[in-house]
Amino acid sequence: MKKLLKTLQILSVLLLSTNANANFLMDLFEKELDLYSDSKTTRYSKRDVPVIRVALIGYGTTSTKEDLERIAPKLVEKFSIATAGEIELDVKHVDSYDFLDYKLGKLSLEGINDRERLKRISYSYDKRVVERITKEAYKAMKANTEKKVMKEVDLMLLVTGAQFEGLGIQHGRFAIVEHPREIAFELPNGNRVEYLSDEAIVSELIHEVGHSMGLMHAAAQCNTVDCCEQSENADDIMSYCRDRKKVEHNDFMFVFEQCHLNFIREKFKPILLEGGSIDLSKAPECL
Repeated sequence: MKKLLKTLQILSVLLLSTNANANFLMDLFEKELDLYSDSKTTRYSKRDVPVIRVALIGYGTTSTKEDLERIAPKLVEKFSIATAGEIELDVKHVDSYDFLDYKLGKLSLEGINDRERLKRISYSYDKRVVERITKEAYKAMKANTEKKVMKEVDLMLLVTGAQFEGLGIQHGRFAIVEHPREIAFELPNGNRVEYLSDEAIVSELIHEVGHSMGLMHAAAQCNTVDCCEQSENADDIMSYCRDRKKVEHNDFMFVFEQCHLNFIREKFKPILLEGGSIDLSKAPECL
């Protein structure tokens, strides 16, 4: 082991001894800043224009590839509006996959006999459900997508029927939205399936991409209606105060309010252009 460490030290010195080799190492590192090479870390490679390259993927969802292709241009348009044109999205790839080799097991819920529903619900009982979903979706995409396509992508925007706690979540290079949603599935007479509109899916995806840009929740101090009514950022797309039902109307959408726009313009945009990692501990407090 000592010999190996010594050898590595010597190689490091030799490689860094010239600018050419130093640049080679930087280029090598840059090539790893994509979805294919690293799915766990939100890092961006250097680029000339402030555009986030994404794949819009369905996994175990009722949304078909055709549904997602219909959603994609709406997502691009509304993301641009939400960021006031500071950052754009480029959807490089769209596809939808069934759950991989799924074994349902012994899950049984009174009043639910539909195996597709039971598949979706079963994920909610997994303590590491988010890691499982992302791992499976990533495996499905790798199996069905050319390597060169995945290496063009910064983030996977994932629409999944796998149920987890919450409406959406950001994890590594994944911005995840739950669709359809299984409501009160442990109540035999109260369970139902909730299907999201295109507008709702777009809004939730923009929220999760917000986390991938280094943002936390706006108006995070609020857990009452009164507090929300007094918050300057209650209607920020990153706020839980916002009334999600409003986006069902085509002429309405939530955007990043000024506090978050300032951060996107002054902090995130330079990271995107110059290359770098996202640190959520440095997110602004937009209360």
